[in-house]
Amino acid sequence: MKMLRYVDKKDEIINEQICLLLTHSCVISFQEIKGDIFDPIRERIRKGKGRIRKRGADYLTYTLIDAIVYHYVFLLEKLGEKIEAI
Repeated sequence: MKMLRYVDKKDEIINEQICLLLTHSCVISFQEIKGDIFDPIRERIRKGKGRIRKRGADYLTYTLIDAIVYHYVFLLEKLGEKIEAI
């Protein structure tokens, strides 16, 4: 799956591939570039917040995909702001 990320510090869009492998009880993700949009999800897992620890690997996969889609919406808003500024 393709993932676009907006890097605020550099004011650029990064294009990378991400693979999610879902098994019965495990999710494995592969990314091309270090640093990503999944940090808030990792933090929720570490702190035991939300439903992620209580639900299965399928829910975690859904949450990861949802974060990617949400970031696309964020990216479109940023691009819209830049277009309006022109």
